[in-house]
Amino acid sequence: MLGYCNYIAGVLFRIENCVRRWGIKTCTDQLSKWNIPKGQTRVKTCKVKDLIWKKGHYTNLLLNSEEESMKTKLKQSFTPLSKGQEEYVKDECAMKYKIYEALKDVAPDSCFIGNCERRRYNKPVIKTPLDYISVASNLNKDSNLDLRSKISSFKNTLKITKEERENIKCATVDQSDSDIWHRQRKGRLTASVFHPVSTRVDSIRKDPLTDPSKLVTTVLDQKQTSLTRAMKMTTTTTKKMTTTKKMRHHVRFLQDKQKN
Repeated sequence: MLGYCNYIAGVLFRIENCVRRWGIKTCTDQLSKWNIPKGQTRVKTCKVKDLIWKKGHYTNLLLNSEEESMKTKLKQSFTPLSKGQEEYVKDECAMKYKIYEALKDVAPDSCFIGNCERRRYNKPVIKTPLDYISVASNLNKDSNLDLRSKISSFKNTLKITKEERENIKCATVDQSDSDIWHRQRKGRLTASVFHPVSTRVDSIRKDPLTDPSKLVTTVLDQKQTSLTRAMKMTTTTTKKMTTTKKMRHHVRFLQDKQKN
């Protein structure tokens, strides 16, 4: 299952095994399960001022320790693989090398083969049209055009061809990590600002004297999300861990390839 999220697959296998082994039904499969209180506790009515508020905790519940211990061991030891498959997938590098040998002639240009052979991927240069802010800035600098000509020229730039639209889509795949994505968003009705723009337009239609400055600010000044210190640390740590893990896999793969 290399190349897929083994955590999600493991969770799904465990859920399936649990349902098959103990016949457990989810709360949504049973009639009014959420409305029935657990246990035999009888709750008496009283005034709010007489209530004693306590935070419930799982460890305070009366549980059968042996049964819970057995369930925990079964969960930890569960695997969808047979004994032969468990031995086969223990050596990840050997398994990766076998997949590489099977696919290198069939799909030599695939990302998997390129990653195994440490080939550097050269990202193609995609030509995108100028963003609206840059177009407006260039027209504003042109002193040979009057205001009407500038407005007419700007309206013409709002029309883009199908090829330009595809180029923008390909160039902004990285979304917030792409500078082109941030530039192309300004001046466009994106999903993030569509609702506030729609409500503001309705307000202007009802009252033509409504100040449109907030509408313009909403469309032109789509601000980036400010990263907190915790978000920055998480992003940096994740990138370092991913790089280190890739390097280790590559070294082990090359060593195994030399042995064979």
